[in-house]
Amino acid sequence: MNVWGGAITFISEEGAGSTFTFTLPLAEATRESEASLATKPLSTETFPVPAGERIPRLLLAEDDPTIRKILGLMLERSNYEIDFAEDGQKAIEMWEQGGYDLVLMDVQMPRLNGFEATSVIRDQEQANGGHTPIVAMTAHAGKEDEERCFAAGMDAYIPKPVDFEKTLQVIGETLKNIKKAQGRTLAP
Repeated sequence: MNVWGGAITFISEEGAGSTFTFTLPLAEATRESEASLATKPLSTETFPVPAGERIPRLLLAEDDPTIRKILGLMLERSNYEIDFAEDGQKAIEMWEQGGYDLVLMDVQMPRLNGFEATSVIRDQEQANGGHTPIVAMTAHAGKEDEERCFAAGMDAYIPKPVDFEKTLQVIGETLKNIKKAQGRTLAP
C-alpha cells in the first residue's frame, strides 16, 4: 500500500546493530487538499472479495520483525489472510501444513535462506504434485539477482525496499495467473 509514496529500508550488520530509514514525500498542504484527505480512508488498496470466493491465504517468510509487521498490516488491510515464518525452515514447516495460495519469500534468512527453502518446496512439489507460487523479496535488486530468483524456482520478484503498491500488484497478478492455470476460485 503506497498511500504516501514512501519507502522503508534497513541496513543490518551482525554484532553492530541495525539502522532503519523511512521516507515520506511531504509537501505543504493547502486547505483544499486537507479537506480532500480528511474524507478519504487511508487504505485505498483493499481488494473486495466477491461472494462465493475465499480470501487468499499468504505465507510471509521474513526474518525481520519490523518488516513482518508492516507487510502483514498492509496485506491484512488489502484483504489477504497472512501467516508469518521468521526463517526458511519455519516457512517449509508451515507450507507443508498446506493451505497457502502464495509464499512471499525473503532471500536472506537464518537457518535456511529463501533459495534453500524454495528448493525444498519445489522438490516436494515435484514428488507430490502441485505448485505454490513463491515471490522472492530481496535487497539485491540487480537483473542478475532477479534471474537467480527465477532460476531457483521462484515465480515472481520484488526488490527491497518494498514498494507496497508494486507488491500488491505482483501478488494480485501472480494469484490471477495461478487461478487461471489451476481453475481455482480465489480473490482478487
